[in-house]
Amino acid sequence: MTAPGNVGTITLSGTFGSAARIGSSPSKLEIEGGDLAGLVDVAGNVGNITVSSRTEPVTHAQVGGRFAAEATVTVGGRPNRLKTGAYETGNDGQAFGVLARGLGRISLGGLTLEEEDVPLAQGDFSVTIAP
Repeated sequence: MTAPGNVGTITLSGTFGSAARIGSSPSKLEIEGGDLAGLVDVAGNVGNITVSSRTEPVTHAQVGGRFAAEATVTVGGRPNRLKTGAYETGNDGQAFGVLARGLGRISLGGLTLEEEDVPLAQGDFSVTIAP
């Protein structure tokens, strides 16, 4: 999926295992009813990225999707929030994770990170702020 222009909210259903390249600054990217297992590349800032295993509207207590081993999120600007129910740490030696120019808050299951907690590396998974 490629979205070169302005977009507001992008909602994808089921496990997302392909590539999304967004050439602007969307307010939200929601993956509902599955896991994040692909590439999300946002050129600008992004409000919220939520991965939920549920298909109804997500509340703070209702996130269950997974940041899978193949998943990579790159943001040319700053994500305000990235939230998922769980994350994997092993990918057979292949790096994956989150790369951004700044961070708001990242909630990965029971792990919550703010910008001062980064860089973080656990196995093949990492959260990094780009120079």
